[in-house]
Amino acid sequence: MYDIVKKLLFSRQINFEEGKIKLLDQPVAISPILIYVKILQALRKKYGKNADKIFYDASKETGKIYMSVLKEKYRMSKNEMSKWAANSITLSGWGKVKVIKYDFSKAVSHIIVEDSTFAKTYGGSKTSTDVILQGFFAGGASSIFEKNVECKEIKCISKGDPICEFIIE
Repeated sequence: MYDIVKKLLFSRQINFEEGKIKLLDQPVAISPILIYVKILQALRKKYGKNADKIFYDASKETGKIYMSVLKEKYRMSKNEMSKWAANSITLSGWGKVKVIKYDFSKAVSHIIVEDSTFAKTYGGSKTSTDVILQGFFAGGASSIFEKNVECKEIKCISKGDPICEFIIE
């Protein structure tokens, strides 16, 4: 993973200035995952399942925008964008992302996340908790596949599964 950081630094695609970090010209922030967990918990308490939709939709839009920048500005191929998406999420500390399978012609993908920081921080839950990743995966894949797709988390560490597993179609 550190090879990616070296390449980004060498190509000046990650920049650190006082009070700012930019990754591929996109502003990023390093913050405790607990912030997002507490926001989701508070929203779930107030809005129930609608909270998940709010997080999912916002994350999906973010994934679309982020991947569109990679496609347009950096002229990445679909395969390169898929690899970069997995690597950037891993680099950002959300967990170890592995794309198990993808089929660009059918617009489907199978992804696992080992050691999901969000799910582990959230703790025990009867429902899946990686709503932000679900949305980001759906948005990123929609941009890559050039077709609207959705993402479901079928296994989650918060529910006691050993990994978090996602299906995009």
